[in-house]
Amino acid sequence: MPPAPQIAPRRLLVLMALATSGLLAAATAFTVIVASTAQRRPLRLDPSTSAGRHFGAENASAGESSVIAARDLADPKGVRVAAVVSNAALTPEYRESVALTFVSRGACLRVREVLFGPDRERWQGLERLDVALQDLPSRDVSAATRRELLRKFETGLAEGSLRSPALDIVLRAVVPAAARARIYYCHAVTSYTA
Repeated sequence: MPPAPQIAPRRLLVLMALATSGLLAAATAFTVIVASTAQRRPLRLDPSTSAGRHFGAENASAGESSVIAARDLADPKGVRVAAVVSNAALTPEYRESVALTFVSRGACLRVREVLFGPDRERWQGLERLDVALQDLPSRDVSAATRRELLRKFETGLAEGSLRSPALDIVLRAVVPAAARARIYYCHAVTSYTA
């Protein structure tokens, strides 16, 4: 019987390092995806709630043009969101709430933005929203609010926790601090507004 092949200690260390880094990358990706997943359904207000009665009744005539899907919020360019927000047939309150949702929750729907911060295109999307909401009397105040919300997403929350203690432990061990702060922000925003 021939002897078993021997692996040089240096090669063994390299293989172990590669395996460890692969596991670390997979754990990071899995953790970020699980922690930043928000509800992926259209933004449609329930008419039985007070917000639905307030916003929904006046916007019923706009039909499907007033419905925003999660993929529209996640798109950093905000083209579809700007189109809905510029619709003068919708109430100013609804238009403003869609714009704020684009900023506060939209970036949380993209893992890339959670890991590395808001895209340059999302900042440009804010400019599109400013143009789309020009006809509103409170446009300057609301524009400043939207920018402040995106800055808060960029910096994230210093401390937070998730519903799952095990996931929280993995998150603290594996994910860089800046991305972890954005995950905590997204978790707080989606838990509050969901």
